[in-house]
Amino acid sequence: MESEITKEELLELYKLLEKKLLEKKEKFKKKRFKDDELIQLLLETILMQERKTQVGIIKYIDLENIDFKDQNIMFINLQETNANINPQTILDKNLQNTKLCGDFKDKSFDDVYICGTDFTNTTNVTINPQKIKGKKINNAKVDGVDFNNESFDGIEHIGTDFTNAINCVLNKKLFYKYKKIISQI
Repeated sequence: MESEITKEELLELYKLLEKKLLEKKEKFKKKRFKDDELIQLLLETILMQERKTQVGIIKYIDLENIDFKDQNIMFINLQETNANINPQTILDKNLQNTKLCGDFKDKSFDDVYICGTDFTNTTNVTINPQKIKGKKINNAKVDGVDFNNESFDGIEHIGTDFTNAINCVLNKKLFYKYKKIISQI
């Protein structure tokens, strides 16, 4: 059951935003914020508040045209949003414990940290395990992810749920879609 956002939680978010804007008052004196600068500041504030409280306010915001460039989205649940994430442009290429959504056609996960990432509500995700950051994919949920028959040799995958993974080769066995495999080393 979804809980409503309380008046106090919204007030706290407003105060945080106000504080951030006041910190930037020198910028106001010199020039007006460009729309994209203000949107990035708002996004940064909302993401910080979301990580802190886990309230779920982010699902009420239209994120389709928001650029998450250089934003920290670790530990954020985006599954009920329309966020459009490019793994190559987020802060430190780090998706640790992020719950993703959306279409990832033509988006690369090369050199991206994906431990704990949940791909349940995604489409067109293709990952070469040999090219992920740190050679680790621990505790991830790779539902529907296509691994293109690439080898997992040398890749740490403790606790990863490979349910519905596509073209996934673990321990020299080929598992196709609809086979449930929970990894163990």
